[in-house]
Amino acid sequence: MKTTFKLTKPITVHGKEGAEKIDTLTLKEPSGDLVLEHGFPHSTLIESNQKTGTQRIEIKLIPQVFREYLKFMAGLDGGAIGQISFGDMQRLSNILLEIANDAGDVGNSEPSATS
Repeated sequence: MKTTFKLTKPITVHGKEGAEKIDTLTLKEPSGDLVLEHGFPHSTLIESNQKTGTQRIEIKLIPQVFREYLKFMAGLDGGAIGQISFGDMQRLSNILLEIANDAGDVGNSEPSATS
């Protein structure tokens, strides 16, 4: 699965043909090796209040890990990643959350045992 992401502000990347301005990233799906090497790019804390029956969910971005995911997914180096606007970083973070949610969505099926 690949996702095309339109940047709100172009960034400069350096490739075989020198410097080039780009305004679109092609994101490839994160791999299992990426998760095993760096962990997940977000941490999730769920607190339940038994008295009120409510839950509080807190999701925190882990910046160093998020950078490694962007390097892998977009094929960018650290200098190019540093040029990405704040708003685009927020949107890219949301895309990673969506990918994680989609990967964890197993529907309502019951686990099955095989012998």
